[in-house]
Amino acid sequence: MAAATGCYETYFDCLLIGKYTYEIEKMHEKYGPIVRISPWEIHIQDPEFFNEIYCMNPRLDKDPWYYRFVGCPDSTFATGNAQTHHIRRKPMSRLFSMAAVLRAQPLIEACVQSLITQLDLYKGTNTPAHLSHAYRCLAAETITQFSLHRSRRLLELPDFAPTFSLMFRTMAHIAIWHRHTNLAIPLLLAIPRWIVKRFDPAAWLSVLDFNRDHRAQARQVSETGSTSYTQKSNPTLLDALYHSGLPASEKTVSRLAQEAAVVVGAGIEGVASILSIITFHLLADPQKAEKLKRELGEAYGTSNEFLSYHQLQHLPYLTAIITEGTRLNRESGRMPRINPHAPTYWKSWTIPAGTLISMSIRDIHLNDSIFENANTFQPDRWLDPINKANLEHFLVPFGRGSRSCVGMNFSMVELYLTIGNLFRRMEMQLYDTTEEMVYQSHDFLAPHGPRDSKGLRVLIVCSSVGS
Repeated sequence: MAAATGCYETYFDCLLIGKYTYEIEKMHEKYGPIVRISPWEIHIQDPEFFNEIYCMNPRLDKDPWYYRFVGCPDSTFATGNAQTHHIRRKPMSRLFSMAAVLRAQPLIEACVQSLITQLDLYKGTNTPAHLSHAYRCLAAETITQFSLHRSRRLLELPDFAPTFSLMFRTMAHIAIWHRHTNLAIPLLLAIPRWIVKRFDPAAWLSVLDFNRDHRAQARQVSETGSTSYTQKSNPTLLDALYHSGLPASEKTVSRLAQEAAVVVGAGIEGVASILSIITFHLLADPQKAEKLKRELGEAYGTSNEFLSYHQLQHLPYLTAIITEGTRLNRESGRMPRINPHAPTYWKSWTIPAGTLISMSIRDIHLNDSIFENANTFQPDRWLDPINKANLEHFLVPFGRGSRSCVGMNFSMVELYLTIGNLFRRMEMQLYDTTEEMVYQSHDFLAPHGPRDSKGLRVLIVCSSVGS
Protein backbone atom coordinates (compact mmCIF):
# COMPACT_ATOMS: atom_id res chain seq x y z
CA MET A 1 0.00 0.00 0.00
CA ALA A 2 2.88 2.40 0.74
CA ALA A 3 3.98 2.17 -2.89
CA ALA A 4 0.51 3.17 -4.08
CA THR A 5 -0.31 6.22 -1.97
CA GLY A 6 1.24 8.77 0.37
CA CYS A 7 -1.84 8.43 2.58
CA TYR A 8 -0.23 5.35 4.11
CA GLU A 9 2.51 7.52 5.61
CA THR A 10 0.00 10.19 6.61
CA TYR A 11 -1.92 7.60 8.64
CA PHE A 12 1.13 6.51 10.64
CA ASP A 13 2.55 10.01 11.00
CA CYS A 14 -0.53 12.08 11.79
CA LEU A 15 -3.15 9.73 13.18
CA LEU A 16 -0.85 7.34 15.04
CA ILE A 17 1.47 10.28 15.86
CA GLY A 18 5.00 9.76 14.58
CA LYS A 19 4.96 6.00 14.02
CA TYR A 20 5.98 5.68 10.37
CA THR A 21 9.64 5.08 11.25
CA TYR A 22 8.66 1.84 12.97
CA GLU A 23 6.44 0.79 10.10
CA ILE A 24 9.39 1.25 7.72
CA GLU A 25 11.45 -1.04 9.94
CA LYS A 26 8.72 -3.67 9.70
CA MET A 27 8.79 -3.33 5.91
CA HIS A 28 12.51 -4.05 5.91
CA GLU A 29 12.02 -7.10 8.13
CA LYS A 30 9.49 -8.44 5.63
CA TYR A 31 10.89 -7.37 2.26
CA GLY A 32 14.63 -6.86 2.71
CA PRO A 33 17.15 -3.99 2.75
CA ILE A 34 15.51 -1.87 0.02
CA VAL A 35 11.81 -1.00 0.14
CA ARG A 36 9.46 1.51 -1.43
CA ILE A 37 7.93 3.60 1.36
CA SER A 38 5.88 5.94 -0.85
CA PRO A 39 5.09 6.22 -4.55
CA TRP A 40 8.17 8.44 -4.96
CA GLU A 41 10.64 7.30 -2.28
CA ILE A 42 12.73 4.23 -1.53
CA HIS A 43 14.42 3.49 1.78
CA ILE A 44 17.68 1.53 2.11
CA GLN A 45 19.09 -0.35 5.11
CA ASP A 46 22.79 -0.76 4.44
CA PRO A 47 25.31 0.84 6.85
CA GLU A 48 28.12 0.59 4.29
CA PHE A 49 26.07 2.64 1.81
CA PHE A 50 25.54 5.58 4.18
CA ASN A 51 28.69 7.44 3.14
CA GLU A 52 27.83 7.00 -0.53
CA ILE A 53 24.61 8.96 -0.07
CA TYR A 54 25.48 11.54 2.56
CA CYS A 55 29.22 12.07 2.31
CA MET A 56 30.58 11.25 -1.14
CA ASN A 57 28.19 13.34 -3.23
CA PRO A 58 27.68 16.92 -2.01
CA ARG A 59 25.44 17.75 -4.99
CA LEU A 60 22.44 15.81 -3.73
CA ASP A 61 19.31 17.83 -3.04
CA LYS A 62 17.01 17.48 -0.04
CA ASP A 63 13.34 16.61 -0.39
CA PRO A 64 11.43 19.89 0.17
CA TRP A 65 8.25 18.02 1.09
CA TYR A 66 9.83 16.06 3.93
CA TYR A 67 11.71 19.00 5.42
CA ARG A 68 8.86 21.47 5.22
CA PHE A 69 7.71 20.15 8.61
CA VAL A 70 9.86 22.84 10.26
CA GLY A 71 7.77 25.54 8.58
CA CYS A 72 10.93 27.39 7.56
CA PRO A 73 11.51 26.64 3.86
CA ASP A 74 14.19 29.33 3.51
CA SER A 75 16.31 28.08 6.41
CA THR A 76 19.61 26.39 5.63
CA PHE A 77 18.35 23.14 7.16
CA ALA A 78 15.28 22.96 4.93
CA THR A 79 16.95 24.22 1.74
CA GLY A 80 16.46 21.67 -0.99
CA ASN A 81 18.87 22.81 -3.69
CA ALA A 82 22.46 21.80 -2.94
CA GLN A 83 24.02 24.92 -4.45
CA THR A 84 21.76 27.29 -2.50
CA HIS A 85 22.47 25.30 0.64
CA HIS A 86 26.21 25.72 0.12
CA ILE A 87 25.81 29.51 -0.06
CA ARG A 88 23.63 29.69 3.04
CA ARG A 89 25.72 27.27 5.08
CA LYS A 90 29.03 29.12 4.72
CA PRO A 91 28.48 31.93 7.28
CA MET A 92 26.84 29.52 9.71
CA SER A 93 29.81 27.16 9.51
CA ARG A 94 32.10 29.98 10.60
CA LEU A 95 29.83 30.88 13.51
CA PHE A 96 29.66 27.28 14.73
CA SER A 97 33.32 26.42 14.15
CA MET A 98 35.08 24.98 17.18
CA ALA A 99 37.17 28.15 17.53
CA ALA A 100 34.02 30.31 17.63
CA VAL A 101 32.26 27.97 20.05
CA LEU A 102 35.23 27.96 22.41
CA ARG A 103 35.22 31.77 22.42
CA ALA A 104 31.62 31.50 23.63
CA GLN A 105 32.48 28.84 26.23
CA PRO A 106 31.97 31.25 29.19
CA LEU A 107 28.35 31.65 28.07
CA ILE A 108 27.79 27.87 28.14
CA GLU A 109 29.64 27.54 31.45
CA ALA A 110 27.43 30.20 33.04
CA CYS A 111 24.30 28.32 31.95
CA VAL A 112 25.59 25.00 33.28
CA GLN A 113 26.55 26.67 36.56
CA SER A 114 23.04 28.12 36.77
CA LEU A 115 21.57 24.64 36.25
CA ILE A 116 23.74 23.22 39.06
CA THR A 117 22.80 26.09 41.37
CA GLN A 118 19.10 25.52 40.74
CA LEU A 119 19.42 21.76 41.28
CA ASP A 120 21.19 22.42 44.58
CA LEU A 121 17.94 23.93 45.88
CA TYR A 122 16.42 20.42 45.75
CA LYS A 123 19.12 18.96 47.99
CA GLY A 124 17.72 17.11 50.98
CA THR A 125 14.10 18.09 50.22
CA ASN A 126 12.89 14.67 49.01
CA THR A 127 11.27 16.62 46.17
CA PRO A 128 12.23 15.24 42.77
CA ALA A 129 13.91 17.53 40.26
CA HIS A 130 12.57 17.10 36.74
CA LEU A 131 15.82 16.74 34.80
CA SER A 132 14.12 16.31 31.43
CA HIS A 133 12.64 19.79 31.86
CA ALA A 134 15.89 21.12 33.34
CA TYR A 135 18.00 19.86 30.44
CA ARG A 136 15.59 21.35 27.94
CA CYS A 137 15.81 24.69 29.75
CA LEU A 138 19.60 24.46 29.81
CA ALA A 139 19.82 23.71 26.09
CA ALA A 140 17.36 26.52 25.35
CA GLU A 141 19.35 29.06 27.36
CA THR A 142 22.69 28.19 25.80
CA ILE A 143 21.55 28.16 22.18
CA THR A 144 19.32 31.24 22.48
CA GLN A 145 22.04 33.27 24.19
CA PHE A 146 24.46 32.17 21.48
CA SER A 147 22.06 32.78 18.59
CA LEU A 148 19.75 35.60 19.66
CA HIS A 149 19.81 38.85 21.59
CA ARG A 150 17.31 37.83 24.25
CA SER A 151 16.78 34.60 26.12
CA ARG A 152 13.88 33.54 28.31
CA ARG A 153 15.88 32.86 31.49
CA LEU A 154 14.13 29.51 31.70
CA LEU A 155 16.49 28.03 34.30
CA GLU A 156 15.19 30.55 36.82
CA LEU A 157 11.53 29.57 36.39
CA PRO A 158 9.75 27.30 38.93
CA ASP A 159 10.08 23.56 38.32
CA PHE A 160 12.17 24.23 35.21
CA ALA A 161 9.31 25.60 33.13
CA PRO A 162 7.20 22.48 32.39
CA THR A 163 5.08 24.54 29.98
CA PHE A 164 8.17 25.04 27.83
CA SER A 165 8.59 21.27 27.45
CA LEU A 166 4.91 20.94 26.64
CA MET A 167 5.36 23.64 24.02
CA PHE A 168 8.04 21.64 22.23
CA ARG A 169 5.90 18.55 22.08
CA THR A 170 3.00 20.62 20.79
CA MET A 171 5.27 22.12 18.13
CA ALA A 172 6.29 18.63 17.07
CA HIS A 173 2.65 17.59 16.58
CA ILE A 174 1.95 20.73 14.57
CA ALA A 175 5.06 20.14 12.45
CA ILE A 176 4.02 16.60 11.52
CA TRP A 177 0.62 17.83 10.34
CA HIS A 178 2.28 20.70 8.48
CA ARG A 179 4.47 18.29 6.52
CA HIS A 180 1.38 16.53 5.23
CA THR A 181 -0.92 19.52 4.77
CA ASN A 182 1.35 22.58 4.33
CA LEU A 183 -1.29 24.50 6.30
CA ALA A 184 -0.87 23.82 10.02
CA ILE A 185 1.86 26.35 10.83
CA PRO A 186 0.53 29.30 8.74
CA LEU A 187 -2.94 28.77 10.22
CA LEU A 188 -1.60 28.84 13.78
CA LEU A 189 0.52 31.94 13.21
CA ALA A 190 -2.45 33.73 11.63
CA ILE A 191 -4.66 33.33 14.72
CA PRO A 192 -4.81 36.50 16.83
CA ARG A 193 -2.93 36.09 20.09
CA TRP A 194 -5.97 36.95 22.24
CA ILE A 195 -7.92 34.06 20.75
CA VAL A 196 -5.11 31.58 21.40
CA LYS A 197 -4.73 32.89 24.94
CA ARG A 198 -8.43 32.48 25.64
CA PHE A 199 -8.68 28.89 24.47
CA ASP A 200 -5.23 27.56 25.38
CA PRO A 201 -3.12 29.79 27.63
CA ALA A 202 -0.27 27.30 27.93
CA ALA A 203 1.37 25.31 25.13
CA TRP A 204 -0.24 26.82 22.02
CA LEU A 205 0.30 30.35 23.26
CA SER A 206 3.95 29.52 23.95
CA VAL A 207 4.34 28.19 20.40
CA LEU A 208 2.90 31.40 19.01
CA ASP A 209 5.07 33.64 21.18
CA PHE A 210 8.16 31.53 20.47
CA ASN A 211 7.82 32.04 16.72
CA ARG A 212 6.89 35.70 16.92
CA ASP A 213 9.84 36.47 19.20
CA HIS A 214 12.28 35.13 16.59
CA ARG A 215 10.73 37.38 13.98
CA ALA A 216 10.82 40.41 16.28
CA GLN A 217 14.50 39.91 17.04
CA ALA A 218 15.28 39.39 13.35
CA ARG A 219 13.44 42.60 12.50
CA GLN A 220 15.41 44.50 15.14
CA VAL A 221 18.72 43.36 13.67
CA SER A 222 17.53 44.17 10.16
CA GLU A 223 16.41 47.66 11.14
CA THR A 224 19.39 48.64 13.31
CA GLY A 225 22.12 46.80 11.42
CA SER A 226 24.08 46.46 14.66
CA THR A 227 24.03 45.07 18.19
CA SER A 228 24.78 48.34 19.92
CA TYR A 229 21.78 47.84 22.16
CA THR A 230 23.25 44.62 23.63
CA GLN A 231 26.26 43.84 25.75
CA LYS A 232 27.20 40.62 23.97
CA SER A 233 30.91 39.95 23.50
CA ASN A 234 30.28 37.42 20.72
CA PRO A 235 28.21 38.00 17.59
CA THR A 236 24.88 36.21 17.60
CA LEU A 237 23.60 34.06 14.76
CA LEU A 238 21.42 36.93 13.60
CA ASP A 239 24.37 39.34 13.61
CA ALA A 240 26.66 36.91 11.82
CA LEU A 241 24.14 36.35 9.04
CA TYR A 242 23.24 40.03 8.68
CA HIS A 243 26.87 41.14 8.47
CA SER A 244 27.98 38.24 6.28
CA GLY A 245 28.72 38.35 2.58
CA LEU A 246 25.31 36.91 1.73
CA PRO A 247 23.29 38.91 -0.82
CA ALA A 248 20.53 41.18 0.48
CA SER A 249 17.89 38.69 -0.62
CA GLU A 250 19.32 36.25 1.95
CA LYS A 251 19.10 38.79 4.80
CA THR A 252 15.39 39.50 4.85
CA VAL A 253 13.56 39.51 8.16
CA SER A 254 11.71 36.37 7.15
CA ARG A 255 14.85 34.40 6.35
CA LEU A 256 16.73 35.57 9.46
CA ALA A 257 13.76 34.57 11.61
CA GLN A 258 13.50 31.17 9.94
CA GLU A 259 17.21 30.52 10.43
CA ALA A 260 16.97 31.44 14.10
CA ALA A 261 13.89 29.28 14.69
CA VAL A 262 15.49 26.17 13.20
CA VAL A 263 18.86 26.58 14.92
CA VAL A 264 17.24 27.19 18.30
CA GLY A 265 14.80 24.30 17.91
CA ALA A 266 17.47 21.84 16.82
CA GLY A 267 19.84 23.02 19.53
CA ILE A 268 17.32 22.32 22.28
CA GLU A 269 15.73 18.96 21.63
CA GLY A 270 18.77 16.96 20.53
CA VAL A 271 21.06 18.01 23.38
CA ALA A 272 18.35 17.64 26.03
CA SER A 273 17.58 14.12 24.85
CA ILE A 274 21.23 13.02 24.93
CA LEU A 275 21.73 14.47 28.42
CA SER A 276 18.65 12.63 29.69
CA ILE A 277 19.79 9.32 28.21
CA ILE A 278 23.30 9.60 29.64
CA THR A 279 22.10 10.66 33.08
CA PHE A 280 19.52 7.89 33.26
CA HIS A 281 22.01 5.16 32.43
CA LEU A 282 24.67 6.44 34.81
CA LEU A 283 22.18 6.58 37.68
CA ALA A 284 20.61 3.24 36.74
CA ASP A 285 24.06 1.64 36.92
CA PRO A 286 25.90 3.20 39.90
CA GLN A 287 29.14 1.42 38.95
CA LYS A 288 29.33 3.49 35.77
CA ALA A 289 28.61 6.69 37.68
CA GLU A 290 31.31 5.85 40.25
CA LYS A 291 33.79 5.08 37.51
CA LEU A 292 33.17 8.50 35.99
CA LYS A 293 33.49 10.25 39.35
CA ARG A 294 36.70 8.37 40.04
CA GLU A 295 38.14 9.51 36.71
CA LEU A 296 37.16 13.11 37.43
CA GLY A 297 38.61 12.94 40.95
CA GLU A 298 41.89 11.37 39.88
CA ALA A 299 42.35 13.98 37.18
CA TYR A 300 41.31 17.12 39.06
CA GLY A 301 40.88 16.29 42.74
CA THR A 302 37.80 17.03 44.80
CA SER A 303 37.80 20.82 44.76
CA ASN A 304 34.77 22.85 43.76
CA GLU A 305 36.49 24.09 40.59
CA PHE A 306 34.27 24.31 37.51
CA LEU A 307 35.99 22.25 34.83
CA SER A 308 36.39 23.61 31.31
CA TYR A 309 35.94 21.79 28.03
CA HIS A 310 39.72 21.76 27.59
CA GLN A 311 40.07 19.92 30.90
CA LEU A 312 37.25 17.48 30.23
CA GLN A 313 37.68 16.54 26.58
CA HIS A 314 40.76 14.40 27.23
CA LEU A 315 39.15 12.15 29.86
CA PRO A 316 38.70 8.70 28.22
CA TYR A 317 35.72 7.42 30.18
CA LEU A 318 33.78 10.69 30.04
CA THR A 319 34.39 10.77 26.29
CA ALA A 320 33.19 7.17 26.00
CA ILE A 321 30.03 8.02 27.94
CA ILE A 322 29.22 10.99 25.73
CA THR A 323 29.96 9.04 22.57
CA GLU A 324 27.68 6.21 23.67
CA GLY A 325 24.98 8.73 24.61
CA THR A 326 25.04 10.28 21.14
CA ARG A 327 24.80 6.82 19.60
CA LEU A 328 21.78 5.85 21.67
CA ASN A 329 19.96 9.14 21.17
CA ARG A 330 18.24 7.40 18.25
CA GLU A 331 17.64 10.37 16.00
CA SER A 332 14.82 8.78 14.16
CA GLY A 333 13.78 10.67 11.09
CA ARG A 334 14.98 9.43 7.75
CA MET A 335 16.98 11.78 5.52
CA PRO A 336 15.61 11.82 1.95
CA ARG A 337 17.99 12.90 -0.82
CA ILE A 338 17.61 13.34 -4.58
CA ASN A 339 20.28 13.03 -7.23
CA PRO A 340 18.81 15.08 -10.09
CA HIS A 341 21.89 14.65 -12.26
CA ALA A 342 22.62 10.92 -12.48
CA PRO A 343 21.36 7.50 -11.44
CA THR A 344 22.44 5.99 -8.12
CA TYR A 345 23.84 2.47 -7.96
CA TRP A 346 23.26 0.18 -5.01
CA LYS A 347 24.45 -3.42 -5.43
CA SER A 348 22.58 -4.75 -8.49
CA TRP A 349 20.06 -1.92 -8.45
CA THR A 350 20.10 1.10 -10.73
CA ILE A 351 18.03 3.88 -9.16
CA PRO A 352 16.99 6.50 -11.76
CA ALA A 353 18.01 10.13 -11.42
CA GLY A 354 15.39 12.17 -9.59
CA THR A 355 14.33 9.31 -7.32
CA LEU A 356 14.05 10.02 -3.60
CA ILE A 357 16.44 7.84 -1.60
CA SER A 358 16.51 7.81 2.19
CA MET A 359 18.33 6.11 5.03
CA SER A 360 17.97 6.37 8.83
CA ILE A 361 20.70 6.86 11.43
CA ARG A 362 18.94 4.56 13.89
CA ASP A 363 19.30 1.66 11.42
CA ILE A 364 23.07 2.02 11.80
CA HIS A 365 23.39 2.87 15.48
CA LEU A 366 21.07 0.05 16.58
CA ASN A 367 22.60 -2.58 14.31
CA ASP A 368 23.76 -5.54 16.44
CA SER A 369 26.15 -6.70 13.73
CA ILE A 370 28.10 -3.45 14.21
CA PHE A 371 27.48 -2.54 17.85
CA GLU A 372 27.28 -5.64 20.04
CA ASN A 373 24.10 -5.48 22.15
CA ALA A 374 23.32 -2.28 20.32
CA ASN A 375 20.35 -1.33 22.48
CA THR A 376 22.38 -1.31 25.68
CA PHE A 377 24.43 1.55 27.12
CA GLN A 378 28.04 0.30 27.05
CA PRO A 379 30.62 3.13 27.21
CA ASP A 380 33.42 0.57 27.50
CA ARG A 381 33.00 -0.34 23.84
CA TRP A 382 34.75 2.96 23.02
CA LEU A 383 37.78 2.47 25.29
CA ASP A 384 39.70 -0.03 23.16
CA PRO A 385 41.55 2.00 20.46
CA ILE A 386 41.21 -0.63 17.73
CA ASN A 387 37.54 -1.29 18.42
CA LYS A 388 36.89 2.45 18.66
CA ALA A 389 38.45 3.07 15.24
CA ASN A 390 36.25 0.38 13.68
CA LEU A 391 33.07 1.64 15.34
CA GLU A 392 33.66 5.32 14.56
CA HIS A 393 33.19 4.53 10.87
CA PHE A 394 29.54 3.82 11.71
CA LEU A 395 29.02 6.58 14.27
CA VAL A 396 26.95 9.32 12.63
CA PRO A 397 24.84 11.05 15.33
CA PHE A 398 25.19 14.41 13.58
CA GLY A 399 25.08 13.08 10.04
CA ARG A 400 27.99 13.37 7.62
CA GLY A 401 29.12 15.44 4.70
CA SER A 402 28.05 18.90 3.62
CA ARG A 403 24.62 18.53 5.23
CA SER A 404 25.82 17.37 8.66
CA CYS A 405 24.56 19.20 11.75
CA VAL A 406 26.09 22.67 11.78
CA GLY A 407 25.80 22.84 15.58
CA MET A 408 27.79 19.68 16.31
CA ASN A 409 30.70 21.48 17.99
CA PHE A 410 28.36 23.55 20.15
CA SER A 411 26.47 20.44 21.24
CA MET A 412 29.61 18.49 22.13
CA VAL A 413 31.03 21.30 24.26
CA GLU A 414 27.71 21.57 26.07
CA LEU A 415 27.58 17.81 26.68
CA TYR A 416 31.09 17.69 28.13
CA LEU A 417 30.56 20.71 30.38
CA THR A 418 27.21 19.47 31.68
CA ILE A 419 27.96 15.79 32.35
CA GLY A 420 31.49 16.42 33.62
CA ASN A 421 30.56 19.16 36.08
CA LEU A 422 27.17 17.79 37.13
CA PHE A 423 28.51 14.36 38.13
CA ARG A 424 31.56 15.93 39.74
CA ARG A 425 29.43 18.06 42.04
CA MET A 426 26.08 16.27 42.47
CA GLU A 427 25.00 13.01 44.06
CA MET A 428 21.68 11.99 42.48
CA GLN A 429 19.24 9.09 42.58
CA LEU A 430 16.58 8.14 40.06
CA TYR A 431 13.03 8.89 41.13
CA ASP A 432 10.24 6.81 39.61
CA THR A 433 11.91 6.74 36.18
CA THR A 434 12.17 3.79 33.82
CA GLU A 435 14.15 3.43 30.60
CA GLU A 436 10.98 3.69 28.52
CA MET A 437 10.35 7.18 29.91
CA VAL A 438 13.54 8.65 28.43
CA TYR A 439 13.67 6.84 25.11
CA GLN A 440 11.89 7.59 21.88
CA SER A 441 8.48 6.18 21.10
CA HIS A 442 7.39 8.85 18.58
CA ASP A 443 9.35 10.09 15.57
CA PHE A 444 9.24 13.85 15.11
CA LEU A 445 12.73 13.77 13.53
CA ALA A 446 13.93 14.51 17.06
CA PRO A 447 13.09 11.67 19.47
CA HIS A 448 10.10 12.01 21.79
CA GLY A 449 9.15 9.64 24.59
CA PRO A 450 5.68 8.25 25.39
CA ARG A 451 2.90 10.85 25.63
CA ASP A 452 2.21 9.95 29.26
CA SER A 453 5.88 9.87 30.27
CA LYS A 454 6.89 12.05 33.21
CA GLY A 455 10.45 12.07 31.91
CA LEU A 456 13.67 11.84 33.89
CA ARG A 457 13.26 12.77 37.56
CA VAL A 458 15.91 12.58 40.27
CA LEU A 459 16.45 13.22 43.95
CA ILE A 460 19.44 15.41 44.81
CA VAL A 461 21.09 13.56 47.67
CA CYS A 462 24.01 15.91 48.22
CA SER A 463 26.19 18.36 46.33
CA SER A 464 29.42 20.30 46.60
CA VAL A 465 27.91 23.53 45.30
CA GLY A 466 29.25 26.44 47.27
CA SER A 467 31.51 24.25 49.41
